[in-house]
Amino acid sequence: MNESTFDVFLSYHWHDHDPVEALARALKDRGLQVFLDRWYLVPGRPWPEALEAQLNRCRSVAVIVGPSGMGSWQQREQYLALDRQTREPSFAVIPVLLPGANPALGFLSLNTWIDLRGGIDDPRGIDLLTAAVHGDAPAEILERTAAAMAHVCPYRGLEVFREEDAPFFFGREAFTDKLCRAVASRSLVAMVGASGCGKSSVVRAGLVPQMRRAGTGTVWEVALLKPGNRPFHALSAALIPLLEPDMTETDRLVEITKQADFLAQGRLELADVVTRLLEKQQGTNRLLLVVDQWEELYTHAEAAEARAAVPPFVEQILRATDTAPLTVVLTLRADFFGEALSHRGLADRLQDAMINLGPMTEEERREAVVAPAARVGLEFDPGLVDLILSDAGDAPGNLPLLEYALRELWEARRGARMHHEAYKAMGGVQGAIAQRAEKIFTDLTPAEQQSAKSVFTQLVRPGEESGGARTGDTRRRALLDEMNEAERAIVRKLADARLLVTNQDSATGEETVEVAHEALLYRWARLKKWIDGIRKRLEDRYLLQDIAEKWAALGRPKFGGLVSGRQLRDFRRAGAPTRLARDYLIASVRFIVLKYSLVALLVASLGTILWVGDREGLAPKKVVGLLLFRAGLYHPEWIPETVEIKAGSFLMGSADEATGAGEFAAHRVTLE
Repeated sequence: MNESTFDVFLSYHWHDHDPVEALARALKDRGLQVFLDRWYLVPGRPWPEALEAQLNRCRSVAVIVGPSGMGSWQQREQYLALDRQTREPSFAVIPVLLPGANPALGFLSLNTWIDLRGGIDDPRGIDLLTAAVHGDAPAEILERTAAAMAHVCPYRGLEVFREEDAPFFFGREAFTDKLCRAVASRSLVAMVGASGCGKSSVVRAGLVPQMRRAGTGTVWEVALLKPGNRPFHALSAALIPLLEPDMTETDRLVEITKQADFLAQGRLELADVVTRLLEKQQGTNRLLLVVDQWEELYTHAEAAEARAAVPPFVEQILRATDTAPLTVVLTLRADFFGEALSHRGLADRLQDAMINLGPMTEEERREAVVAPAARVGLEFDPGLVDLILSDAGDAPGNLPLLEYALRELWEARRGARMHHEAYKAMGGVQGAIAQRAEKIFTDLTPAEQQSAKSVFTQLVRPGEESGGARTGDTRRRALLDEMNEAERAIVRKLADARLLVTNQDSATGEETVEVAHEALLYRWARLKKWIDGIRKRLEDRYLLQDIAEKWAALGRPKFGGLVSGRQLRDFRRAGAPTRLARDYLIASVRFIVLKYSLVALLVASLGTILWVGDREGLAPKKVVGLLLFRAGLYHPEWIPETVEIKAGSFLMGSADEATGAGEFAAHRVTLE
C-alpha cells in the first residue's frame, strides 16, 4: 500500500467501476494523485480498514454517483468524509454525477458539485473537478452548480426517499427517533402502516442515516431487500455483494442462486452468513437488514413453490436474530398484518416489537411541503400551501399523491415560484396523478392504448378474501421478457412518463416492470374500471399460476395435475401470466385432445367387436368381457369358477357338530 497522501479519494458504487476508472485516469493525466481502491488495495489485506485510513489521509473526497445510486459501503465513506469536514472545514467533499445518475437531493445541501451527466469525456467538467480538488472555486463551478440545481426537483414524487436524500426528508423526525430507539433495543422490529404512508422512506431516509451516524458504539452495515416471490434469492442478492464485493456479475449470479438454495434447504444458516460478512467488513459490528414490503411474501406467493418458501424464510430470520449480530426491520402493510401473525414464531416475536406508523400531523405535513422548497430557494404563492394541505387531508394513503402533486407543481413553476394556476390546472392533489395518467393514455395511438391496457392489467394482483374481508388490490412485478414486442415498447414509453417503473432483478439479472405506485390503482378511474371489469379473469389468472407451479413441482407430468372442462375454458379466457402457465395450458389442451381421441378409438373398437360378436353369435356379456380382456382390464382367473349343481338333496355342515346347533351343524338341504 502506498502510504503517501493523495489529492483525492474516489468513493463510488462498484457497479460504476469502469467509468470511475476512466475518470481516475483523466484526473491522473492532470497531475493529481488519485486514490482508486482497485489500484492500490493489496489482495488478502483488510480492505475496509485500509480504505478508512486512506480517506483520513487524503486532501479531498469525490463522492461519485451513477445510475445505481450510492452503494452501502459508499454511504459509510460519505458519512466519514462529512464528519471529517465538520472538524476540518477546508476538507473538500465533492459530489460528482455520472451519466444516467439520478441526483441525490442531499447533494443540493453542498454548494460545490460537478455534473458529468453529459459524459465523463467532458474536458471542461474534468478541469472543474481538478480545480475543486485543489480547493479552488472558480465562478464557473458555482454557475454550473446553480444551473444544475435549478433542474433538480426537491421532491421525490412517487419514488421512495433514499438514504442519500435524507437532507430533504422532512416531517417524520419524531417517528424516526422512536423507530431508532426500538431498533437499538430489539433484534426484530416490524413497522406497520397503511399503503402510501411512507414506510419505505422512513426506513431508508430516516432510520438508516440516523443509525449509521449514531455514536452508540455500534457500527452498522446495511442491506436492503424486497422479498418478491423468491425471498431467498432476494436475501442472497442483498448479502453477496457485501460478502464478496469483487465478484464478477456472472459469478455473483451463480453464487446468489447457490446461497439461496442452501438457505432454503437449511444447509446454510443466515446467522453464519451474517457473522462472516461482518468479519470481512472490518470496523462494522452489526448488520441492519431491512426487509421492505414484507407483504410481498404473501402477495407474490402466486405459486406453491413461493408459498412453500415463506415459513423457512421466516424461520431463518427468527433464528438469525436470536443468535447473530443482526437486527431485522420489516415494513408491512396493515391489511396484511393477519398474514404475518399466521406464523406462530413471528407472531410471538412481534408482541412487543411492532410500531404503527400513523398519519402525519398537519404541522408535519406542512414541514414536508415547505422545508424542501426552502432549501433550494423555491417559494409558494400566498395561500397555496394551505390549499394543498387542505386538499391532501390526513389520510395516510394520500402522502404519495401529495408528493406527486408537488413534483408536478415544480415542473410547472415560474422561475423559483410555485403558483396557483398550475395547481388548479393539474386538478389539485387528488387529481394530479390520475389526470397525468389519463393524458398520457389518450395521447397514445389506438394500438398503443390496447398494449397499455394489457400491460397494466398484468401488473395488478386482485385482493383476496381473508377473514370475511377483502384485501386491497396490490402491484405485481412482472418480467419484461414475458411480454410481447408491442407491450415492451409501451412499457418503455410509460416508464419514461413515470407511470411504470422498470428495474433489474438483482438475483436473476432479468428486467422487471411494475406500476409506479399503488395510488394509480385507486385514483386512476380508467385503470380501476379495467380491473373491476376483469376481476374474475384476474383471479383465474393467478389461480392458474398457482396450479401450474404445483404441476411443475411434480415434474410436469403428461397425464397428471392437469385441468379440463369449464376450469380449462376459464383459464384460457383469463390468459396465462407467465411462460410456465402457458406451458401448463398447452399440456392440459393436449391431454384433453388425447383423452377424446382414446375415447373415440374405444367407441370405434367397441362397435367393431359388438358387430363381430353379433355375427359369431356371442352374447353381449362375453363381447364386453373380451373387450375388457383385450384392454388388460379383466382376466378370467380373477372370477371364481362356477359349477352346475343338479336338483336333489344333500347333507350340508359338519358331521362332528351333528348334535349341535347353528349354521355349521350338519343338516339336509334340498334343491328342486
